[in-house]
Amino acid sequence: LEDGSAGGAAMISALGWVPRGAPKARPRPEDLTIEEAEGMVRVRDQWERQRGDGRTNGSEDESMDEDEAEDPAKAVAKAKQFAKMIQTEGGKDDVMDAMAELNMDAYDEDGDEERISAARIFGSGRPGDMAFQSNEEDPYMKHNTWENDRDSDEEDFDVKDTDLMLLAARNEDDVSHLEAWIFEEEGEDGDHGNLYVHHDIMLPSFPLAFCWMDWVPRSNGTQKGNLVAVSTFEPAIELWNLDMIDAVEPVGVLGGIDIPLEEAFDVSKPDDVDKKAKKKASRKKKKQVDSQGQPSFRAGSHEDAVMSLSWNNLCRNILASGSADNTAKVWDLETLACIGTGKHHTGKVQSVAWSPTDGNCLLTGSYDETAAVIDTRESFRSKNVWNLGADVEQCAWDIHNPQCFVVSMEDGAVNYYDTRQGKKGKPLWKLAAHSKPVCSVSFCWGCTNLMATSSIDKTVKFWDISDYKPELVSTIQPKQGALFAATFCKDQPFLFAAGGEKGSMKVWDIRIDTSLEKLVTARTAKQ
Repeated sequence: LEDGSAGGAAMISALGWVPRGAPKARPRPEDLTIEEAEGMVRVRDQWERQRGDGRTNGSEDESMDEDEAEDPAKAVAKAKQFAKMIQTEGGKDDVMDAMAELNMDAYDEDGDEERISAARIFGSGRPGDMAFQSNEEDPYMKHNTWENDRDSDEEDFDVKDTDLMLLAARNEDDVSHLEAWIFEEEGEDGDHGNLYVHHDIMLPSFPLAFCWMDWVPRSNGTQKGNLVAVSTFEPAIELWNLDMIDAVEPVGVLGGIDIPLEEAFDVSKPDDVDKKAKKKASRKKKKQVDSQGQPSFRAGSHEDAVMSLSWNNLCRNILASGSADNTAKVWDLETLACIGTGKHHTGKVQSVAWSPTDGNCLLTGSYDETAAVIDTRESFRSKNVWNLGADVEQCAWDIHNPQCFVVSMEDGAVNYYDTRQGKKGKPLWKLAAHSKPVCSVSFCWGCTNLMATSSIDKTVKFWDISDYKPELVSTIQPKQGALFAATFCKDQPFLFAAGGEKGSMKVWDIRIDTSLEKLVTARTAKQ
């Protein structure tokens, strides 16, 4: 299936599946406190005033209307003046007749006849009292179609047990957001599958990476959630609740610049705040930069763009990150604090990945043309480092052989290593997989020794890596431009998703390819 996105300046930079059953059946809108709502109004008013949209005049008009509403005589006079303005040249004025029937001169006087007459034309003013108190009493709404339509819309928004959720980091026309897609599989009656955006999250900057997790910050592990950690060109890592619709802020932030949002945009107070308060706020902000005018970061924060993320599903409160500041960090999701920093690379840390079988073992890859496996219990001191000969694009563990990992590189090569051979061990195999950088590598969950690679050369290739001798099985050109992300689904192990330069996303079952179908059939029969 394809999402059907129309071209334009759009691209998908990252993809990832959400485990089936993790999303709530009916995600809910975020509940704002009074303080949060007031803050949003202040932000909006400040922004509109800065745009010079003449909002002040509008406010004056509104206040005039309110003053007139308080004086019945003025309201009646204004109504008569309006009626005269719309009077037609020929014949009697219908509007004037209606107003005469209402007897607006006696607007403030009590009288049943006047109230009945007004209600007959305009209604009583009470909701639902124009003719019937409820839809059930209205003979023209016997089928209650409005209620049925509303229930139907709500049901369409539900996430079913059979649905799969797929996350995509998208940038379109300089607007960045994280999209939660729903993939509905083909039904038993032969209905085609469906792929659509369920909801999205606005992001502060271009998205570089994300990873799903189930740990709820400050919950002491008493509950599991449906969250995602997102990294961008900003030094902060944002944690978002995927079960919250139209959320305005993340549930937690790891690192970042130590300046509150309202102070950063100078909208925490209205414009009529006194000058002394403004000067005080200005002095406070000056303290949040160093002597060279650089921003002051929160304790343990990265100091440049965060390029990669990995959640530890064995130690569920732990997250790893790699940054353009040449460091890899380990975070405690419970306290939102950094608990370890690795400085073993001299270039940008492009990729991080936790071992699927050892919760203390972290794989990192860098633009310094090295990959490393770190024991985080030793404060990043215990490590094995492999020289590669090219910048790293992605590192990934072999899910069927968890002692081994693969590294894709900028020159189109892919290397496969066994950690048991140590840092002096040579790759078990080398592969010139593509003619351009290999942006992603993914292993099929349902078939051993089946690996997929995607590249800026606009192709996806599927490899049989049995007996440490990789062989090309199939090459697919999904017509999505340069491919930046591609991955297999764990819950439906032969389902594959890809996205890239053109901003479109495609999902398909790899078994539609004859060569792959033969390999999968033969391989799964032996398993």
